[in-house]
Amino acid sequence: ANFTDAELAADLALFRTDTKVIIILDTCYSGGMFKLDGSPAVEWLFVERVMEHYHNIQQARFKSLGKTVPKTLGQNIAFMTACDYDEESWTSDYYSLYAGYLITGCALPAVDTDGDGEYSFLELHTYAAAEAVAASTPTTQHAQDYNPTQLQNTIARAVGSNGVVTTHHIYNDFDGDGASDLATFNPSTGHWRIASLKRWMVLAWDNFVWGGPGFKPFDGDYDGDRIADLAMFHLKTGYWYIGSLVKGIIIWGEYWGGTGLVPVSGDYDGDGYSDLAVYHPTTGLWSIWSLHRSAVIAYEVKLGGTGYTPVPGDYNGDGYDDLAVYQPATGYWLFRNATGSYSYSLLTAVGGPGYIPVLPMW
Repeated sequence: ANFTDAELAADLALFRTDTKVIIILDTCYSGGMFKLDGSPAVEWLFVERVMEHYHNIQQARFKSLGKTVPKTLGQNIAFMTACDYDEESWTSDYYSLYAGYLITGCALPAVDTDGDGEYSFLELHTYAAAEAVAASTPTTQHAQDYNPTQLQNTIARAVGSNGVVTTHHIYNDFDGDGASDLATFNPSTGHWRIASLKRWMVLAWDNFVWGGPGFKPFDGDYDGDRIADLAMFHLKTGYWYIGSLVKGIIIWGEYWGGTGLVPVSGDYDGDGYSDLAVYHPTTGLWSIWSLHRSAVIAYEVKLGGTGYTPVPGDYNGDGYDDLAVYQPATGYWLFRNATGSYSYSLLTAVGGPGYIPVLPMW
């Protein structure tokens, strides 16, 4: 490489020894960027070589100053790489897979695994590494790290802090260009007509069939790629059919629901993936299944019923969609989260007779 391990070590030595330094490498073969020819095939040594040079430089510096070398020398430096020494770093629409998941993970509450209200670099790295493995084709991208203690002890940002990163999918953005698309669906035939106003091009026309009589279309991002998917729910059978214009079929004939239930799109566990969720308009029972984690989030949780309209959404800005209902007769709104740890009733009318809720969904 033109930039050697010794040169990187010299640059790292320019930082104060009490300054935290996190190096993120996202390139193909980044786990072996500084490997020398003939290195053992299964060893990841470039960081060790960098740090060996770093210690030599710093030890000589401390010795010239007549100071004792601190026992913690080098513990302020940590590395994160997108893949191993013999793997490629896969790309997505806007970023690489790994970097993209680092970015989108910065506002997903579920990534804060210790619940301290802050995202550490290790939490972000762990999330991005797992998502990149799941999304890479074939699954041959395995992120690496060095000095995980420093990564865990270094905070990237606070949970819920403002930033320029878009961590939610844009409604009806079927091609991932960052803009909503014009989309229509013919329930009698199952034909779709989708066009990108931003790119001024047709994405799907009448030769594209997804659904048909008895199906209800709705919006959601079920594979976590921040691109809207074509989600269909069969009202009589409770089967789900979800596809992507970009990736193809996501699920086919997944059962969650049944007669009398209606789909209610949302990300109820804050992991960045829309969940399979249904609501019974008469009983007010909600049941939610995480497709991503293959786990029940809520089962027959009561909120609403006859006279109420389901209006799920993230009403408190914590990154989790809430169970919510609106009562047209009174204009009252009721909220609770999927786990039942909080509930709230807004008994000040926002709406009332003649008013219907406005929802960003079908």
